[in-house]
Amino acid sequence: MARDFDGTNDNLTTADNAVSGINVAQKSYAFWLIIDAQPAAQQVLWTLMPAAGTADVRVAVRNPTTSGFRLDFTQIGTTNGVWASDNDFALDTLYHVLWTYDRGLTTNDPLLFVNGVSEAITEISTPVTISSGEDTIRFGENQSGGQDWNGTLFVPCLDGGTLWA
Repeated sequence: MARDFDGTNDNLTTADNAVSGINVAQKSYAFWLIIDAQPAAQQVLWTLMPAAGTADVRVAVRNPTTSGFRLDFTQIGTTNGVWASDNDFALDTLYHVLWTYDRGLTTNDPLLFVNGVSEAITEISTPVTISSGEDTIRFGENQSGGQDWNGTLFVPCLDGGTLWA
């Protein structure tokens, strides 16, 4: 499945409790993406939610250091854990991205692979009291309908709860 998001109130959201088995500590997120315009701020590819209006995990792109974009991963908690790729990635290029994370300990860091190569990431903030309970997924924007994604997302899948779209 490929879906082009226009960056303006464009999303796909599963029904509440529609995705069983995704509330597990260890998850991997794999997808292909193309982004054609440099983001000025964070744009959310998808959010895992325990209920409408709240979030547990956000997979996103953010503004670059120099040009293009960087990849971003957020684990929600009383203090959010936020990690971003150290490298910028080019626009108008197809990338295969894999984030893998174990929320079992707040000291764990996610791993990032782009086109099969391990990428360096920086922890922007350390998570505290990590949230859980997700059973709903929103593609294309965050839990409250903002930070809209402008680009194309291909074959999102989640393992450790197994979502294949």
